[in-house]
Amino acid sequence: IVSWMSLSFGFKVSDKTKVQFDGHETVVIGDFGSASHKLEIGIRKFGIDKIYFKFPSEHTLVGTNTECEVMAYMGSKDVIYTF
Repeated sequence: IVSWMSLSFGFKVSDKTKVQFDGHETVVIGDFGSASHKLEIGIRKFGIDKIYFKFPSEHTLVGTNTECEVMAYMGSKDVIYTF
């Protein structure tokens, strides 16, 4: 089975941001552009409104923990994705 999809980003500099830190993660809230997700059934567009910097990382890379990780949250009217 061959599946066709692609993910493209249109990041931009946000004029108004809010930064929060809780000792483990820094969250930057703002309007950072959009992402388009092409699937076999069509295209979905998501706004990117939060970027998280986590210290230390919560996930592993090839089984190894890293000092930090960056996660961008993007959402539409009915779906929220994290990458």
